[in-house]
Amino acid sequence: MSTLAGQSPQGFFIVGKTVSLRPIIDADNSSFVQWLNDPEARRYLRVFFPITTENEKKWLMEGAEVGQKSERITFAIVFNDGDHPIGDVGLHEISWPDGTAWLGLMIGDKACWGAGCATEAGTLLLDYAFGELGMRKIIAGIYEPNIRSRRVAKKLGFTLAGVFKDDIFVDGKYRDGCIYELFLDEWLEHKQCLETIDV
Repeated sequence: MSTLAGQSPQGFFIVGKTVSLRPIIDADNSSFVQWLNDPEARRYLRVFFPITTENEKKWLMEGAEVGQKSERITFAIVFNDGDHPIGDVGLHEISWPDGTAWLGLMIGDKACWGAGCATEAGTLLLDYAFGELGMRKIIAGIYEPNIRSRRVAKKLGFTLAGVFKDDIFVDGKYRDGCIYELFLDEWLEHKQCLETIDV
């Protein structure tokens, strides 16, 4: 389903059919700042204060050095025929002893919403997390009104593990927070189904 990007002339880290994942670079900063300050794009990201170029650069640099002690691994999502980022995807709050991590995914470029980019990027990351990093469980926190992200989670094979009632204040009212989880064995079974569909 994915290949390491040593075979890619663009130097992508993980290559998919339509989109690929690569390390975030300084040139991406302006795109991320634009998205995180866009009311529609940041609606469910819980970004309450303006993000400056300096803020975002600091956040990106904190996750730049990746290794077995890293608590975060984040990639830019790019189309295979270009190098401009359309979003990011990553693992957060990684617990190496427990083999668990939280999934974070954002398609910041609104022109790409609904095009399947989030599902493909999520698939690439899960393949990497389970297949290369040896994770045994990935968790995703999604707010109840975020229908697009809940739909992507379902397509990726996640199941609803629990609900925090009235957890966040959004769109003028308190809404539930949903916790989804996906175990290694579930991913392997789900991935096989996805590959069967692709054939």
